Amino acid sequence: MIAIGDRPWAAASARTFAQYARQVGADLHLVTEDPPLADFPLADLADRPGRRNKRAYAAKAFYAWKFLEPGAYDRVLVVDDSCLVRQGAGDLFELVPPGACGFTGTSAGHAEQSFEVIRQYCDARGLALPVLDPGRYMNTGVMLYDRAFREALSPDRICEAADLLFAPYPNQTLTYYLLQRAGVDLFRMPKSYNTIPAMKLGPAARSLLDDISGFVSPDIQIYHLTSAFRNRGALVEQLAGILLADWEG
Repeated sequence: MIAIGDRPWAAASARTFAQYARQVGADLHLVTEDPPLADFPLADLADRPGRRNKRAYAAKAFYAWKFLEPGAYDRVLVVDDSCLVRQGAGDLFELVPPGACGFTGTSAGHAEQSFEVIRQYCDARGLALPVLDPGRYMNTGVMLYDRAFREALSPDRICEAADLLFAPYPNQTLTYYLLQRAGVDLFRMPKSYNTIPAMKLGPAARSLLDDISGFVSPDIQIYHLTSAFRNRGALVEQLAGILLADWEG
């Protein structure tokens, strides 16, 4: 779990994944430190355009590479710090075939915004355009990586493609480009493993939500409370309490 910066809710989220790790026989690492410059020499990037703290977004790819180093792990599940997992969720290490990258999809609109940034990036440098397929475009809140394609996420490749972090969806754009450029085998996981709750509400009502209890569902395996929730910190704590009661009951 990557939680770099001011992420006060991460401990609550991590407690649910600590239970999941025990269930599937994995180790949990809560990463809260920015990679050292000696290991990850990414230049400082301006806050605009795009989002602030671009280095933290890039670090999600870096740490996948780091944990897949020889002598460490063969496969790594990387999750955002506002993801929470329910008791009894299926084993993603069994679901995703070895040698493939597991991902969950997201909207075609988000994909096209990222693809336009990739087109401009490649055109400006005379690079061959990777395949731009909305069906392979991922929300990187939940990703399972395999050592077979570790070098696709190497620090030099991340730094080389750093301008992609100016996209509206920085980590998604960068990760899609790096994986497609390397010809990585992708396996689409069910969306229930990366679901924003309360989607039946409109964006405005969802933004103001202050009680998540009515949106807990056995159909959701991993909840993802994005920045679209204005009260995200309180909602993560509340949802963690509900889910942990099942885990620990």
